[in-house]
Amino acid sequence: MRRAQNQLVRLVPILALGLAAACGGSSDIKLTDSERDCAAVTAAARQVVLVDPRKATPEDLERNKTAAETLESAAASATTEVAEPARALAGSATAYVAALEKRDALRATANEGLLRQQAVPLAQVCGFGTRADQILGTTSGTEGTG
Repeated sequence: MRRAQNQLVRLVPILALGLAAACGGSSDIKLTDSERDCAAVTAAARQVVLVDPRKATPEDLERNKTAAETLESAAASATTEVAEPARALAGSATAYVAALEKRDALRATANEGLLRQQAVPLAQVCGFGTRADQILGTTSGTEGTG
């Protein structure tokens, strides 16, 4: 499954080109290196789903563990200005998963805050302004976890 997700992250820019061509765009559309890095990292980061650490299920844990690994891979592959904020975000995702694994609600909540903060520089570099919600996946029951 992880291999398939890593392959999907690499395919996102190619799929974007195919969609542009299918929708009447020119087949000579090329993504810049930054666009390629943003597409890969954003696709991986959107797999990280913030959950209430007190109610995290084994499925939540496995999904986020896979997402963190995929994000680490995408961040390691980034070669543009996307690389630094992507690597910081990947580190926080890994720490978030570790806290969920230990059922450490306080640490998981703190790492959730870091994830939200570190998504902002990535959002800015990728053209989303300060919309960190465009980077991370949908939250699931994290209201009032603090």
